[in-house]
This record gives sequence, structure tokens and C-alpha cells, in this order.
Amino acid sequence: MCELKALTLLDAPSDNRRVLQSKKKLSIVLCIAVGFGIYFFFNPPIFSRLLWQPNKVVATVGKSRVIGRDILLRMRAMRIIDPNPTEQKATDQLIRGYEFHQILKQQKGERIDQILQLEIEKLDQSATQDWKRAKRFFGNDADSMKRILVIPNVIDKLIFSEGYLKDADFHAREYAEAAAFHKQASREPHRLKNLAAQRKKDFFEGTFSDSKGLSWNPTKKLETTKLPDGLLITQQWNRDFFKELKAGQIAPELIDQGSLWLVVKKGGMDPKHPDTYALETVVFPKKPFLKWLEENRAKIPTKRYGLTSGG
Repeated sequence: MCELKALTLLDAPSDNRRVLQSKKKLSIVLCIAVGFGIYFFFNPPIFSRLLWQPNKVVATVGKSRVIGRDILLRMRAMRIIDPNPTEQKATDQLIRGYEFHQILKQQKGERIDQILQLEIEKLDQSATQDWKRAKRFFGNDADSMKRILVIPNVIDKLIFSEGYLKDADFHAREYAEAAAFHKQASREPHRLKNLAAQRKKDFFEGTFSDSKGLSWNPTKKLETTKLPDGLLITQQWNRDFFKELKAGQIAPELIDQGSLWLVVKKGGMDPKHPDTYALETVVFPKKPFLKWLEENRAKIPTKRYGLTSGG
């Protein structure tokens, strides 16, 4: 009788057995949750750490500070175009933006802020959906928006165009060499190729057409060096420098092509194509941008702390 009763209890589902199974499952879930809780307590994800330490100093750049809140806002803005923003990427962008901004501040003073304001106005005029969404993170906090969103986004362009290219002292020696050559070549335009050979400068021959643009003839090149990036002649050049020149004359001034200067001579017109004439060009490279950047970065003391030390 007892055996039959025990068998019946084992075979038939009961409320007690269901309760015991539920408790067992709940215990397993709780153990897993506690395990994850302990792990994330000692190794919290970056967004959690930033939320816990919004005022933590992560880096100093000169007299400026990068804090946890700055990185969090930068990462949120980055998520619009980058689904996986990282602390490292956001921190690097902010530090670089602060460094470049301070370099330009040293060179241009308060004028750099006027230039940045113009960049903000350009971005507002373009009014892309991504830009609108990114701005919403900052609300009415215009200062944070400029430091965290605008500067890291536009400073790479400005550091080159407003910093490197306009640093007359940095380029003084190379400019003096190019200007002296231009002066001599203007007196002896027929010797342009020989003068380039004497100075060991790259010499290129080609043609320019009002309708077809620029075409280089590599077989007539004096040196074997590759044509420098950015060596282009535009319609503007034709209007400003060459239209009034006679064949054989040197353009009346050095042509600044960003990372190099050019001495350009107008050749004869092609009798079969009245809008096409020959060109001879000598190239004077400027000192490299990276060298300029390295020298100026050395003037801005930068220190990283991370989120677990310093500050």
C-alpha cells in the first residue's frame, strides 16, 4: 500500500514538484545575474563608468581638461555615424581637437574662434539630418557643442589651411629659395629647364587647354620623381596668370599649391587648337606638414589619465 502511494506521488505531477522546479530555475538565473553583477562591478562597461564618473579628468591638454562627460557626449554624437563608438576613439578625437585648437589659438589669437563660428554657420546651412541629431545632444549648451562636436569635426581641415599653410616663419627658408629662383627665371625664361637642373628641382612639361584642362607629358620630364599630389592647373590660373602672357614668359608670381610652390612658364600656342598652349613648370616643395605639426604639438603639454587613475 505504501509502495503504491509513493509510486503515485512520483508519477503524477503535483503543485509541489512544479514549485520546486520553478525555484531551481530561479536559483540558476539569480546565480548568473549575481555573477554578471560582480563582473561588471569590477569591469564596468564604458558608458556605465562614464555615467558614474562624469567629472573625472581623463586628460589635460595645456590648460584644458577632458572629463568623462565630454567623452560620453562625444560617443553619443559619434553613434549617429558609427554604430560602435569607443572610449579610445572619442578620447583621441577630443585630445587632438583640443591640441589643434590651442596651436591655432597661439598663432591667431581670438580670430580662430571667429573662424570656428563660420564653420558652425556652414554646418548649420547644410543642415543634414545627422548634424541636427548630433546637435540635439547638447541642447542650448553652445560651449560644449563647440568643444565636443564642432572642433573635433572641423579642426583637421583648419590646422592645415589656417595653421600650416599660413605659417610664414616655418616656410621662410623654402619660400626665399623659390622666390629667388622665380626672380632669376623671369630674367632668363629661355633657361628655365637648365636652371631647374642646376638646382636639382623637379621640372615638368605639359599643355593646358581652356576646354580640356591640364595634361602632362611624362616623357619630357627632367626628373623621374612622381608628379606631386595636388599639382593641378585650374581655369582660374588661366584667367589670372596666363591669358595676358606672351609665349615664353614666366607667370608674374609664384603659384601657391598648398604643399608646394610652382614657377610656371607659358609656352607657344598649338596652331591646330587655338585654346591650347604649352607649359613648363618647376616645383618647390614646402617643409612637410607632419614636421610642422610635430613642432607645434611639442608646445602643448598633454597628459592622459584614463578613468581609473589621476585627476
